Amino acid sequence: MKILVTGATGLMGSILVRRLVREKHHVVILRRKTADTQEIDDLKISHRLGDITDPESLKTALDGCDVIYHTAGLVAQWSGYKDSLYRVNTLGVRHVLEAALEQGVKRAVVVSSTAAIGGTRHPEILDERFVFNLEHLPYAHSKWLGEKEALAIGKKGIEVVIVNPATTFGPGDKHLNAGMTILNTRDGKIFGFPPGGNTFVDVEDVVDGMIAAMERGRNLERYILGNEFLSFQTLLTIISRIQGKSAPKFALPKFLLTLGGWGKEMISRFLLHSEPYPSQEAVDMSIKFMYCSNNKARRELGYNPKVPIEDSIRRAYDWYVKTGFRHNQLSRI
Repeated sequence: MKILVTGATGLMGSILVRRLVREKHHVVILRRKTADTQEIDDLKISHRLGDITDPESLKTALDGCDVIYHTAGLVAQWSGYKDSLYRVNTLGVRHVLEAALEQGVKRAVVVSSTAAIGGTRHPEILDERFVFNLEHLPYAHSKWLGEKEALAIGKKGIEVVIVNPATTFGPGDKHLNAGMTILNTRDGKIFGFPPGGNTFVDVEDVVDGMIAAMERGRNLERYILGNEFLSFQTLLTIISRIQGKSAPKFALPKFLLTLGGWGKEMISRFLLHSEPYPSQEAVDMSIKFMYCSNNKARRELGYNPKVPIEDSIRRAYDWYVKTGFRHNQLSRI
């Protein structure tokens, strides 16, 4: 089978491509000229230069492809990236699927995020039917709008299945979708824990779910790919233990976090003219709970996550140590 993968230089995309090659598929990747291909340079795959924000560059890449995995995206928790997030995470989905439809591609798996599911003020279990309530967060909103684009085009003739991975750990996360917390802990930038919590998963389990979605997912349906629910206090305790550090013991009150986020936003926007850390948006995410159930994926896809999150974090941390990794904040894959 001839398969196109976008975002193949990212964490999920690179693991997916390696798996597809191992299964003897003909894999074509769409990448930008400046993309770091180090993680996939040893693979026998076809490279097509292009960009999901440039519709004309997509047609040649899709020629003759049977199916497509659309994993490309931009991860950024700051309103300063609002336009870029919309262009990549929303319009990018439209451009890819419209080109796929035009080229006769039969089926697409679109990778969204549990950020497009929503969040709550207190712990409760969410599923795919939860009414999205994070419109004020540009990243979450851009992914939710991207799903709407996917569903609209999926009604025109191409089968579309959406997957919603939770916060994903794994070695090779150079774009820091989840690894930022590991590095900030390593670098002594975290002094307390916020009151919220999230759903976490290993990248290998996510790729299992993506392949299962391609094989067994129902058209126009979405599937949460997650594993463990952890409070941020528990997450930071695990990360600190792996790094041989003392875990943060100070509970950061919501009002203090919110005030600090607002203050950093004002200073960064009007004095430093740079991205704030933490941003108001990141603070908002840290005081919410996003406990997203994988029951639908288990039931319909046979999804069965196997990697404990502590093992996943340890493998990611070991990779950062081994490579001497340093980072920039913006994450486009």
